[in-house]
Amino acid sequence: MARLTVHGQVHQHQAEPETRRLPRAAEAALRIAAAAGLLLATGAALSQQIPRYPPNPSGPPAFEADNPEGLIFAGRRTDGRHAWKRKVHWRSSTDTPAPSSPLVPRASAAELQAMARTLDALVGVFKATPSGSKGEGFWVNDSRRVGFVNLHTTPPGAPPGRWPMQFASGLFPFYHEDDLRGGTWRLSIKGETEATYFSFNQMPGAVGQTPIAQEPATGPDRLPVELFLRPRVTDTFFGLPIYERNLLLIARPGRDPWAAVTLGRALRATLPLFEKDRENAEQRLARLREENDKLQSPAWEQAQRDEFEKNNGALRETRPSNYAVRLANMERYIGVTRAEAAAKANPQRDAAGAWYWNPVDAHAAARRQAAELTPAQAAAPACWVEAPSQPGADGIKPSEGRYAMRGDLVAVGSAADCRELVVTNPSYFDLNLPRTAPQIMTLDVGRCHLGLRDGLFIVPTPGRWDSPPHGCHRHRTMWNEADWKAIAALIAP
Repeated sequence: MARLTVHGQVHQHQAEPETRRLPRAAEAALRIAAAAGLLLATGAALSQQIPRYPPNPSGPPAFEADNPEGLIFAGRRTDGRHAWKRKVHWRSSTDTPAPSSPLVPRASAAELQAMARTLDALVGVFKATPSGSKGEGFWVNDSRRVGFVNLHTTPPGAPPGRWPMQFASGLFPFYHEDDLRGGTWRLSIKGETEATYFSFNQMPGAVGQTPIAQEPATGPDRLPVELFLRPRVTDTFFGLPIYERNLLLIARPGRDPWAAVTLGRALRATLPLFEKDRENAEQRLARLREENDKLQSPAWEQAQRDEFEKNNGALRETRPSNYAVRLANMERYIGVTRAEAAAKANPQRDAAGAWYWNPVDAHAAARRQAAELTPAQAAAPACWVEAPSQPGADGIKPSEGRYAMRGDLVAVGSAADCRELVVTNPSYFDLNLPRTAPQIMTLDVGRCHLGLRDGLFIVPTPGRWDSPPHGCHRHRTMWNEADWKAIAALIAP
């Protein structure tokens, strides 16, 4: 006898007892009657609305002892079911993309095995956690991508044949769900979940920030070099840094994934942005002056008067007082419009003219700063100070009109509120190590990161109980249970 819990009720299915063979005619009649009865029963069942279980979920459902997998229909569906108590299991798949350039040798069999061993060790840590080994209600797809080199992001002169290969494992925790297909329940692999990726030998870059500036690409097969603010450590998890609440990073001891940008280099990269803001301001001023010239012209005033007479001229004789009021309003409009246009075409150094003078002055100051730099100042690490968006005592917003370059550059240590400007460190990797040696690892925790409490990721109670917890709930739990010393030991010393 099989039992299936549906909406808090236990459905029992018992095999029919064996019957003796009937004559053909009787057997045919019996089949017809049975089919008719089945149709009636099916119609009655379909006419009943099956509510979601439980109607107002506030916790996981309870199951009978003889329902070991915790089977329950998936909401209103009768062709889908969840298995709340089915044990966790893991599946794995591997994609080996072709090299991005003929200059990059394809991964050898030995290199593929080396990367697989690292990923097996990584995933093995999570399989060994209480949730990963004895959990219920979910399964994990371990999707791997191994043996690729992004030649476009390598620094100039980097040897393509020796540059470290990237490889990664994306973990996808799905809840157990079965679909009824052809009369047989089969595990569904079409669900949705939140994946997180463990990436080896992939540099972290700006960690979600918008770059401050770019340097031109060094060749047709290279991307522009991005200059950005040094990512900040916002949390520490088992002694490992999490940057910008988004990226957990394990680097080789003594090696910095980012390299400082000198002030001279930063000014050269950002001067085009200062220039762009100034050009935008000059173009806007030119349009305003053209508009002002039009509004101050006799032709524009005559057009206004002609339009007024067309619409109101009849009132001159029939309602002269009303006509006079309307004429005065029209003349006031001409005067006010001309005065406003003249003011806009001649911006002053006040809050109203900040859109023009801020970028003009910033560009002039940056050019003067670059021209007056001493060699020692040019070699100092650069720091970026954001232009405040709040008005000062004079009512002027320093950020007004500064859209391409929203701050100024100074030497590190010369301003309390500045942030260091960096690039991806082109000398981070040790090219004497094998291409498959794991030299850095990143984990994107951002979408599952709700903060830490007592050094662990906060794992909130699920807000919905109409399906077994999956996605971020499982990630956070396994992260908290994992042996991170073992994971850190995967990185080359």
